[in-house]
Amino acid sequence: MLVRVSDATATVLGLKRGRLDAPMDTAYLMTYSRLASGKCLADCSFCTLSSSSRSSPDHLSRVRWMPYELEVVRERLEDVGKSISRVCLQVVNYPGFLDDVFSILEGLKASRRVSVSTMPLGRVNYLRLKGAGVEKLTIPMDAATPALFDVHKSRGGFYSWERHEAAIRQALEVFGKGNVLTYLIVGLGETDEEAVKFLLRFHKMGVEVALHSFTPVPGLRISGAEAPTLERYRWVQLARYLIYRRGAALENFVFRGGSLVGTDGFPDIEELQASPDPYLTTGCPSCNRPFYNERASGPLYNLPSVPSRG
Repeated sequence: MLVRVSDATATVLGLKRGRLDAPMDTAYLMTYSRLASGKCLADCSFCTLSSSSRSSPDHLSRVRWMPYELEVVRERLEDVGKSISRVCLQVVNYPGFLDDVFSILEGLKASRRVSVSTMPLGRVNYLRLKGAGVEKLTIPMDAATPALFDVHKSRGGFYSWERHEAAIRQALEVFGKGNVLTYLIVGLGETDEEAVKFLLRFHKMGVEVALHSFTPVPGLRISGAEAPTLERYRWVQLARYLIYRRGAALENFVFRGGSLVGTDGFPDIEELQASPDPYLTTGCPSCNRPFYNERASGPLYNLPSVPSRG
């Protein structure tokens, strides 16, 4: 059985030669189907694996994911031991994918923590995943509003905002608050105010929101779209930090024409803005997704680690 492995993970596991520009202790894997030629049945506008994408199926965002035999991956994970503390499995939508997910989980026989990122599966399968050792479950919303969800994720009828949100609520019943995540991709047409309201909504539900910046790569359905400016992304990252770490509410943010331009009620805001903490990669513990959204040369949208001083 084959499973896709991110290039950085393959380097850590000794499956390929390469240089790591950032430390990492999460192994990133993805389901793979020869029948589907590596593509997904869904048609998310921003995804290189979508059914309409002309991008290589060997890439997700900027990262290359090549297939390796699952048994070889399992053996290499055993070899590296505790240097890899978590396995993150990305699930692609194709016929029979669910059987592959459980085969991978069984094949890994992981003694380390496991996260799975998937489309809605239903309560019974969430219980099965938890029983198979999954600690964290991600169901990606990606878009900040129902209208943007329809534009970017609903084509083909596979997904809807309502079904995704209902699935997240079901997952919370099984995995508990703090163990269910979702994604927000900044740069899909939302305003800063809409992004902040999204963060507040899911924080109130007990869901962790992992931030991504839209990454323009050739072949996407939304070809020609641009990444958000780094300055704008930093404001959204700061908002997330204040909401999740400081309990910020909507009235703590200052908007002008939908753009986030300031905060209210945080005397140390300038010190916080100068700190790297709000800009570190968000997601599961140990996850830093090195250079998923950008080149190693920068600019870095999500910092994979605290920069060294010098």
